[in-house]
Amino acid sequence: GGSNETPKANGANAKHDASSTGSATGGTTLLEFLASSSRELKENVPDEARDIQTPHPTSSSTSPEVESIVAYENRGLGIRFSHSKPANQPQFIILKATFFNSNPDMDITELVFQVAVPKSQKIQMKPITSSDVAPLSSAHQSMRIHNPQQGPLKLRMKISFSVGGEEVQETKDFSGFPSNVR
Repeated sequence: GGSNETPKANGANAKHDASSTGSATGGTTLLEFLASSSRELKENVPDEARDIQTPHPTSSSTSPEVESIVAYENRGLGIRFSHSKPANQPQFIILKATFFNSNPDMDITELVFQVAVPKSQKIQMKPITSSDVAPLSSAHQSMRIHNPQQGPLKLRMKISFSVGGEEVQETKDFSGFPSNVR
């Protein structure tokens, strides 16, 4: 009866599914076919393509960062910028701000760093790694600037922090980037 027909129907469907992949393997299951196809693809990849698929730890999707530029120094807090450009995206600039506490015995606390750019540009900022910077150590903050007209980079920085019980708040314009940073 009916119970004998059910396994035949399932077996026929399994064969149909495997053959619908375009494989002429007959009784091979879909999983076996996919696993063997994956192995064949990996084995037939030229060495040049393997290098592309597995980048070396030193390679990057952005141009290498150049030496950093000092943008601010006050009460032991130094802010330096390093920059890079994403590959094939000349209208973007990646800036990394490094906040260094040069005080040998005082913490910098409650550090807040805000940046504005001209209306022709747009900025996206990631959070600072730490709003408290121990003596002789640093924190970082990355930002991505969209500069479609590739005009000179100008930043208005708003910096606030506390050091030795004193609150410091400053606004500073900075445009000291090399002329090729656009």
